[in-house]
Parts: sequence; C-alpha cells; structure tokens
Amino acid sequence: MTPCSFAFSKTKPIPGDWRCFATDLAMPFWHVLAPGSRQGEIKKLVAGIAADNFMLTADLGEACLLVIKTYGKGKGEKTLFRLLRKSAECD
Repeated sequence: MTPCSFAFSKTKPIPGDWRCFATDLAMPFWHVLAPGSRQGEIKKLVAGIAADNFMLTADLGEACLLVIKTYGKGKGEKTLFRLLRKSAECD
C-alpha cells in the first residue's frame, strides 16, 4: 500500500491523525487509519467521494469498517457499509 492524500474526497476537514493508503487495483481502493473515530465520520468521508465504484476500509482501532460502492446499470447506486470486529473479539 502506498501513502496518499485525502484528495479523493470533497469532505473537509479531515482529522489530523487520520492516514490514508491506496492500492493499485481494477477499481479505486483506499485504506484509512482513523483510530478512535466513529462510523459516522467515515460515512461523511465516503459521501464526498465522486467515484462510481470503489472500495474503502477504515481501521477505527476497535473495529474495521468495510465500504463498497458500485454503480449498476438500471440499479442505481448502492453503498455497502459493514462494521467488522477485530478477530480477537470474535472467539
């Protein structure tokens, strides 16, 4: 993963302790380190992304948020938000 800026989202301001990384895939993929943040803060970040298709993971510290947005012909935009707990909590 390569460090990147938050220029992909129009949402401002971005908290100073957040970090972003990108991976070269068939569609945009970003990983956001956002320790101590809430799911609603990530949803605001995602709302500012103009891309029709993307994937994003956000490490919130105690959990991880998976976001997948796809645009299907005739189906409209669908954004999936899935909160995943850390593996140690799933035993």
